Amino acid sequence: MKLNDFQKSGWKHIYNKGIEGRQPRTPGLWIRPKKQRFHVRASTTASGNEGCNPKYTIAIGKWINVAHVISGRNVKFYVNGKVVRSCRLKGFMNPNQYPLHVGSGNNLDADIKFMEYSNYALSPNQIMARMNRKKSIVRD
Repeated sequence: MKLNDFQKSGWKHIYNKGIEGRQPRTPGLWIRPKKQRFHVRASTTASGNEGCNPKYTIAIGKWINVAHVISGRNVKFYVNGKVVRSCRLKGFMNPNQYPLHVGSGNNLDADIKFMEYSNYALSPNQIMARMNRKKSIVRD
C-alpha cells in the first residue's frame, strides 16, 4: 500500500472482515487519527476490540507491503517482510462470515496495489514469497 496524504482527520480504514463500522471486525486494520501509524485489531472471545499498535510510522508516498497474521492468540504485524509488532491477545479470535471491507467510506487517501486475505496464518517464508506476487487473492 501507499499512503498518499494524511491531511484528512479521523480514523482511516484500510480493511476489516465483519460488519462495516461495527464489531465483529476480525481482522481489522486502520490508521490512527493524528498519527501516521497502524491500528491492528481483532474481535476475540475476551473483547470486541483487542490488538496492538505498531510504532512504525507510515511514510507518505512510499509503497510498503503489510501483513497482519493472527494465529491462536498471537498477533504479528509485518511491514516489508519484517515483524514491526507482535502481541498476545487475551482471547481467541472470533471468526465471522461477514464480508471483507477495504477502504470503506472514510478518510483514507491511499493506494492498494495487491491484496490477499486467507483464513489461515501465513508463515514468515510465505509472507516473503507473497511480497513478489503480481495479483490480489481472496481465500475464505
